[in-house]
Amino acid sequence: MKFTKPAWVMHKDSSKTDHDTKRLSIFSVHVHPDGSRIATGGLDAKIRIWSTKPILNHASEMSNRPPKSLCTLSMHTGPVLTIRWAHSGRWLASGSDDEIVMIWDLDPSGRGKVFGSNEVNVEGWKPMKRLPGHESDVTDLAWAPEDRYLASVGLDSVVLLSVYFTLQ
Repeated sequence: MKFTKPAWVMHKDSSKTDHDTKRLSIFSVHVHPDGSRIATGGLDAKIRIWSTKPILNHASEMSNRPPKSLCTLSMHTGPVLTIRWAHSGRWLASGSDDEIVMIWDLDPSGRGKVFGSNEVNVEGWKPMKRLPGHESDVTDLAWAPEDRYLASVGLDSVVLLSVYFTLQ
């Protein structure tokens, strides 16, 4: 078994300059079902989607093809504590200490500059559903088989089931 620790997979304090980059805590990571990307959620209230090719292939890492960072999502107002890809890989769910669960969908036209930063999104992901209901931090998520519903739990000790028969 080989272990690797890509230094570029990080959440950083955007108020600092590149020279003073401060790494912020990452609270959750999940591998896409097809293995092509990972998503991380962190203290900066953002979700970052990374290509796994540069992690697994040194030549790809050196050429920056594909780009390492694919997308930054920033709709949460508090640290992102949990993220989970749907089994189909079509959607990404996130939960935060802002008490909200978000469902994200790939948006082919959503590429471009990240608002308020010098980052560029290679992939576009848009918020598809915003699910309030918890009264405290959302700490875990789980998709049902065939992505029929999403379960969430929070520090409020409540389990919520969000049923999606119409997502497709």
